[in-house]
Amino acid sequence: MEDIKCDLWVALLELAKRGAYDQKIKISSGELGKILKISQQTSSQRIIKLEELGWINRENYGKSQLIVLSEEGKKVLRNLYNTLKMVVETEDSKKYLEHPLKIKGEVFSGFGEGGYYISLEAYKKQFKEKLNLDPYLGTLNIKLSSLSDLRKKNILENSAFPKIKISGFKEGKRTFGDVDAIKVKINNKIDGAILFIQRTHHSSPILEIISKEYLREKLDLKDGDEIELEILYES
Repeated sequence: MEDIKCDLWVALLELAKRGAYDQKIKISSGELGKILKISQQTSSQRIIKLEELGWINRENYGKSQLIVLSEEGKKVLRNLYNTLKMVVETEDSKKYLEHPLKIKGEVFSGFGEGGYYISLEAYKKQFKEKLNLDPYLGTLNIKLSSLSDLRKKNILENSAFPKIKISGFKEGKRTFGDVDAIKVKINNKIDGAILFIQRTHHSSPILEIISKEYLREKLDLKDGDEIELEILYES
């Protein structure tokens, strides 16, 4: 079954490379067969299977056909991309991430929603149990600007780098997602943690930090000030 799935991934990728990711392309099973170096009959079977799985939408067009990836097909490719990216960046991280690992960023004012999420009892309990933190009700937001720091953040967030899972939960009709956490030392003084929140509004260059201290006051921080985070590796 895995061999068949790999063959279908390859066929789907070749269709996407030829423009079928976001528009209909005209292609025959014979033409696809030549691209994949397989027989016309085998190529036809793979196209049929892709359609059965709901990965493509297909319609006849004379002796050929029009093919475009479905939303499910795009999702399959995105998942494959993310898996490959995780594997590659995990391997790269062994060479790239120095020890100790430090990241620098500038303080900026966020949307003010951090305090709400941190105040939720189901999260607070886990912060205490798993991070040994009874956090101040708010996050410190920092913006990364250097390519080096952005690269480190991407590896930490998206690779298999060890993180502490804060489990999601339901409260009434609302569902709150999982949060990944990594312990840090802030400005070589204060213990805290980076939170990777699934439902954050922040874009890629942003990190959200929690601590038991009100960090702006404790470290006399204002927007634009630089802080340094040292990653604390879990043993």
